[in-house]
Amino acid sequence: MVEAEGIKGGESVQDFFHYNLKNVPLKFNQPLSIPFIEECDNIEFEDIYYLNLDNVSNSSRPYNDDEHSSVEVKHAITFKNISGQPLTTAPVSILAKNKENNSKFMVQGMMKFTNAAKNATIEITRTMDVQSKFVVETMKERKTEVINEVIEETGLFGAASKKQYADTIQKDAKVVIMNSKDVEIKCKIEHQLYGHLQESTPETKDKTERQSNHHGINPTTKYVWEVQVPAAGKAEVNFKFCVKEWNCAMNNSNSSNRTKQSKAV
Repeated sequence: MVEAEGIKGGESVQDFFHYNLKNVPLKFNQPLSIPFIEECDNIEFEDIYYLNLDNVSNSSRPYNDDEHSSVEVKHAITFKNISGQPLTTAPVSILAKNKENNSKFMVQGMMKFTNAAKNATIEITRTMDVQSKFVVETMKERKTEVINEVIEETGLFGAASKKQYADTIQKDAKVVIMNSKDVEIKCKIEHQLYGHLQESTPETKDKTERQSNHHGINPTTKYVWEVQVPAAGKAEVNFKFCVKEWNCAMNNSNSSNRTKQSKAV
């Protein structure tokens, strides 16, 4: 079998990872298949039920209204990536071994990008025995606060304070998971949260911060929760967060006042 010398770095592009392979032997007009990540035997895996809250809420914009949405629940397996390399988003074939130790194709799932030493999740199939709802409630009251304050020179004889104001919109979110199975199950919940997480019950299991816009005042962070749902029972995840919006009226007024002060000087 043709082999490359190995992986020489790479880069993440959204949910994908582009590998740079060193000294790949290519022949004209011949397809090539190269195993470039070492096989890892006897990896322990766990059956879970997976919820992706991003399927029902758009994390690229603020939440402006109350949301009441059903969340698709998928049967999945999870395991720790011990390959030493990132695993890119890609389809995955799941095989089962019979008594003769022969492998038999079961189903094709989808694995999302997973860094080395992190837990990978492979979605297998949708389940109807576990259902979930995601509710986001928006508080009516807004709080205005100063985000930045800089002292600027207005001329030869003075200076002015430049303040930037933003409104804080408070949000209460709840995920309810209903289990109609006769056994306890484990659920993994993921969400790309646009805003500032303030508190969570239960606590988040993991988080990954995304690079934000230089002028943005709301980070986007991927949070992970894990909960046990009793047989024929339900479980909840409750969290509070806020989304900030620039207060254009006050910022424009502040800019106008600084202009008048400059002219007076």
